[in-house]
Amino acid sequence: MTALPFWDIKASVDEITRCAQLGHKSILFPSQPQDFGFAPLAHTDWDPVGAVAEEAGLPISFHIGSQEWLGTSDGNPFSDPAGMGIHASFERQVYGCFWFEREMLSQTIERYPNNILYETDFAHPTSMSPGPATPAVAPRQYASEVLGKLPRDLAGKILHDNAARVYHLE
Repeated sequence: MTALPFWDIKASVDEITRCAQLGHKSILFPSQPQDFGFAPLAHTDWDPVGAVAEEAGLPISFHIGSQEWLGTSDGNPFSDPAGMGIHASFERQVYGCFWFEREMLSQTIERYPNNILYETDFAHPTSMSPGPATPAVAPRQYASEVLGKLPRDLAGKILHDNAARVYHLE
């Protein structure tokens, strides 16, 4: 997975190209670039990043985190009625990973069942591995609590199938 120098769009485009040639499977991108003083995801500033990612066949991954983008007028951070640039690629190419979220998770899964992937965030100290540095519960318990009411096939998509498809691991 390629982490981008998102503070420099040209450098990000160059890094996507370089890493695609090395066989990377995905791009990691912040879900709230405006928190760092940059344009929000819906802004056309990010179109070159989306275009080169699409050309390279690389999905863009980010934590759904605060889920503020669900509050946009249509719930899509890449709203683009004209179907231009990165705005048109969310359902086709952008994926959100989650490991502790609860609020709005069911709404996100309902809206984007093919674009949501579960992760444990291992081996970060604040991952789903219970211990002194994290308030996390064990992954099995968390998955049961937040995904337990989903139909089995949908839970399978979120827990495994989407990631296997996105990262070409089938």
